[in-house]
Amino acid sequence: MQVVRRWYSEMATEVRTSPVRLVLTVVVVALAAASLSFAVAYSRAVDAAALAFSKRAFGSLQTFVIRPVGQGEDAAGPLAPTTADQSALQRRFGTVATFHGTAVAERRVQWKGASADAYVRGIEPGGSDPRELSRGRRIEKADVDLRRSVCVLGDSLAKALFPAGSDPLGSTVRVGTTPLQVVGVYKADPNGASDLFLEAPLSTVTVRVLGDTRLTGLRADVVEGVSASSVEEKVRNVLRERHGVAKGAKDGLLIYSPRFLIERFRKSSAQVRIASRVAAGVIFVAACGVVLLLTLGSVRQRAGEIALRRAVGARAGAIYGDLLSSAATVALVGGAVGAGLTVLFGKIAPKVGIGPEAFSAWSSFRLDPLSFVSGLLAASVVALIAALLGARRAMGIQPATAVKE
Repeated sequence: MQVVRRWYSEMATEVRTSPVRLVLTVVVVALAAASLSFAVAYSRAVDAAALAFSKRAFGSLQTFVIRPVGQGEDAAGPLAPTTADQSALQRRFGTVATFHGTAVAERRVQWKGASADAYVRGIEPGGSDPRELSRGRRIEKADVDLRRSVCVLGDSLAKALFPAGSDPLGSTVRVGTTPLQVVGVYKADPNGASDLFLEAPLSTVTVRVLGDTRLTGLRADVVEGVSASSVEEKVRNVLRERHGVAKGAKDGLLIYSPRFLIERFRKSSAQVRIASRVAAGVIFVAACGVVLLLTLGSVRQRAGEIALRRAVGARAGAIYGDLLSSAATVALVGGAVGAGLTVLFGKIAPKVGIGPEAFSAWSSFRLDPLSFVSGLLAASVVALIAALLGARRAMGIQPATAVKE
């Protein structure tokens, strides 16, 4: 109880003698807390957004996709995996991963007198497909194994080929000279993207439609408990060996994985992340200096009172304790205000175009416990450094000062 009374007396004295200085101190401490809280919260928001996007894109963090891409004139290929490569990889890594090939090409699709240019996708069932069907069924494993002449249409392609109100199921469309029976139609893309595509069994597309066994994508689903990154490197090495790519030469392969996406998120947000950290450091140093000057000013203003207390026998520990309790209060109030500023800035920043809005990092921006504690810690350090140095200056005041006052 005595401690509470002393704390109350100290804060009342601060408010009475220098209210403006006290408010300024709280504001500066709040800015220091807010800057560090924001830097931590934004960094964590980017990582959270990247993780969420990766899960939506791949369905699992244990998945990666291999795609051939151009790497310039010195590239070997570019190396394009084939259906034979897929079979070899499945035999070699079948206990730790399952491989699903994809072949995509733009072709003209016809039904009676109607036609449209669309992407023809040769696929194998497997993995997580977020798209929903409006009618019919998806491509099944038996369709691939038996090389069936069936297909599933995207919503835009179905509308381009068939009259409004008609049911495409059971109709036969043609891709070049290859007839394919429609067994399903996807719902319209919820984001409004074009659905001008046709999906058919991979075996049917590579052999009958394209006459080419090269793949445009090879998806690997790694079993839980096995490092997906280690499987990535082993698969790349096997493909390089099978295609005779010399050691040190470029292979023109892109491994598209959750880890790859997360790195892209981090690079896209690097400017804001670096700027927030630099700003936090500058504000922290400036806050230490400003609060120290304000605290020393308060000590000078209260020199007579402090000297008088020493003259009547107040112990150094008591004076230190009073100043530190005042600093702790300022730190708590400043930390709370800083947390509010962090949340406010997190709501304003995306509206004024700060940060990579395309990756929706701001949608994951939260003042979580770690961010709040980081800001509170910054506020505490600023306030306590100033209080300790201020207390040291106070202890240097001689009791004779009380007499002069």
